Amino acid sequence: MEKPDIDSVAAAIADYYDIHLREDLISADVVKDIHIDEDVVFVDLEFGFPIKKYKSVLAEEIKGQIESVKGIKKIHVHITHKCKSHIIQKNVKRVDGIQNVILIGGGKGGVGRTAITANIAAAIADEGARVGIIDADLFKSDLYFALGIIEKIKTEKNIFIPVEKNGIKTVSIAGILEKEHNSAVWGSNKVSRILNQFLKGTKWGELDYLIVDMPSSSGDILKNILEQYPVSGAVVIGIPDEFSEKDIVRTSNIYKKRDVPLLGVIENKSLNICTKCNSMEHIFGETELKQVAKNCGTDIIGSLPYSHELQKSMDVGLPIVLQQPSLQISRVIKEVAINLVARLSQQPLSKT
Repeated sequence: MEKPDIDSVAAAIADYYDIHLREDLISADVVKDIHIDEDVVFVDLEFGFPIKKYKSVLAEEIKGQIESVKGIKKIHVHITHKCKSHIIQKNVKRVDGIQNVILIGGGKGGVGRTAITANIAAAIADEGARVGIIDADLFKSDLYFALGIIEKIKTEKNIFIPVEKNGIKTVSIAGILEKEHNSAVWGSNKVSRILNQFLKGTKWGELDYLIVDMPSSSGDILKNILEQYPVSGAVVIGIPDEFSEKDIVRTSNIYKKRDVPLLGVIENKSLNICTKCNSMEHIFGETELKQVAKNCGTDIIGSLPYSHELQKSMDVGLPIVLQQPSLQISRVIKEVAINLVARLSQQPLSKT
């Protein structure tokens, strides 16, 4: 019987195109070891992003690729993940224990940023990552309630203890001030101090991803975050709207000036889910967001349909990906979340 060799197995794996990484696993440097013992093949894969629920399906697909190699009787595919720190902007120091900071913004209001941020964080945590969220919208803190948090933030020696729920650690101005003061307008110095406290004066512990829910404007808060926070990447949410498209370009240019990579654009409220067949189609036809993203040096990492369930989940206080994981909207958000962290995993690694 013809014996299998490592080159043949590697070639078979190279034929597998990963939709999240947008390349084959050999080129993506995911394959860490291929070992052959007589007619038994052992393959070790290590992804740079969490794939706890995705890896069983992936393992079977990889086995299917390798089965075409002659002389193989048994295949073992071992899949792990290891989140690593990626490069940040210059003249900003890292925070111990926090691997990566990701900004999620929307430029203008009304794009569904908070609901999407809450669900992306929940989806990533559900895949096995250690996740935290900073609600940087100091003037309209909806995220705290979207996550179903009612507790106030406790302190230990002036250090914030983030509230943890559903595997996500969170700090928000809503957890500090009384409800009637949540929309208070502060000066730039106080904004800077509270944002610094959220990042450096909070007991985060070890996090793979600290997600920052950005406010609609690009004023003092964005400026302070780009000056203080060690940002590994950003994503912008847009809707089929001329003003939203202009905001994406404007925000992209701000990130570019600070050497913050734009990992992608999330297109929201542009699709409709058919109630009969569950298929999705563009409500307004193909939008301009794809070209806008391309002009900004990135692309669309996912298109989300308009969803009443997603909006209702904000009131319930439990992300839809956890509340009703089998819904079409939940599955799409999970794909977007994995796409996001997969894109980050392809960024250059930090040298420090």
